[in-house]
Amino acid sequence: MTSVKQCEIEECKRRAGALCHHCNKDVCKIHFNEHANSLSDELHPLTDQINELATKLSGLSSSHVAGQSYTLLDEWRNSSYELIEQLYQIKKHEIDVLVKDNFIEIKNEKLEMVRSLEEKIKKCIRDEDVTHDVIAEIKETIRNLDKQITELKQNFIHVQTSPFHTDENCSPYQTRSKSHPKLTITFPDSSDDDEMSIDKRKRWSFSFSEKSDISNYRRRYPDAEDDKRLNDNYRFYTNQIRSYPDGDYIDKIHDAWYGQFEALERHHGYIQWLFPIQEQSLNWSAQPLQKHEIELILNDKMAHKRLLLSYKLMLNFYGFELVNEETGEIKRNEDY
Repeated sequence: MTSVKQCEIEECKRRAGALCHHCNKDVCKIHFNEHANSLSDELHPLTDQINELATKLSGLSSSHVAGQSYTLLDEWRNSSYELIEQLYQIKKHEIDVLVKDNFIEIKNEKLEMVRSLEEKIKKCIRDEDVTHDVIAEIKETIRNLDKQITELKQNFIHVQTSPFHTDENCSPYQTRSKSHPKLTITFPDSSDDDEMSIDKRKRWSFSFSEKSDISNYRRRYPDAEDDKRLNDNYRFYTNQIRSYPDGDYIDKIHDAWYGQFEALERHHGYIQWLFPIQEQSLNWSAQPLQKHEIELILNDKMAHKRLLLSYKLMLNFYGFELVNEETGEIKRNEDY
């Protein structure tokens, strides 16, 4: 005999007549109808909500959507302008400081060299004591001074600019994105950490990587031109000319200056001759290293040996000594 199910609604004694999918219970006909009516009642507020959505959508215009984007874009533009102005003022100040601290000193140094040369010529004329070698040395000094003065006039300050670059792959016009579109601004030679981003929440992270001296040095100055006429560094390392100003021949520097810490500390002009680089240094008497000179020095056994001696001289000045010439291992010296 089949048992009769009772309505599962509490306190109801009627027989169950159907399974209510609303509450997943066996209920009687009366409660089934009540549940069906309650479902219908839930539809009315949903209809109202749909009408509200339709009203919102009708009031949403393309100009409103574009206006919001324009606002964010304008904020990014204005902030970028401010950033560029800040960088401009910083660099302008650096130029002012460089001119104030170095130009007059270098100019006076050149004037002193000119006066010294003038006195030397007068003495030769007065004493009637001149040789072919002296004339050749004076002519070489005049050529060097003329070249240095030209460099001082034209290239005292080297300004290297790079285009302000924006990442076109990160478009601010994305749609259907789960996250807010983001404008990304990067600078040449920048890594992922050197990214400047502006998003809707205005979270700013600035880090600037310009084409700096260090970056060029590490990349071996890819844009540097090679002037075959310039050979001062090679001639210096082959003991043919002195370093300027107040310098000497490379062999004499190695012999007489080693361990002379006070002299090395006081006189800074020698460092650009001992370790030349492919850009103009603050010592305008030192010629920028040319690419062909690098090969000449490396392929000249004596010049290469002198370069190593220069390295040892400076290691000693800093309190170190070279342990292994093959591996480059160094250690603190005994006087450290």
